Amino acid sequence: ARHLPEKKTPPAVKPTIKPESKPATDKADKTATLLRYVVQVGAFQEATLARATRMKVEALGLKTYTQVLTTASGKSIRVRVGPFTSQAQAQKALATIRKAGMAGGILTL
Repeated sequence: ARHLPEKKTPPAVKPTIKPESKPATDKADKTATLLRYVVQVGAFQEATLARATRMKVEALGLKTYTQVLTTASGKSIRVRVGPFTSQAQAQKALATIRKAGMAGGILTL
């Protein structure tokens, strides 16, 4: 019976010690892992144009997603590729898009 309280006490103490020593490291790690790159292929007010653009990009083997924004001039649908963890990956995707005759730009999230 004496061994059970001894085993329970060290795990309870360790978690309170670890968070005190980690905040600076966690902030640096979060900054590094939070930086993501996306390629924006276009922003469209018409869903049919956004869908057609997505289909063209996905035909190149790239996964797309959309982001809908409400602006002063109405709804805008952003067509994006990614996210990527490195700028080099985003540049490679952008090069593929441009070779297919489409425009785009790299953004960070």
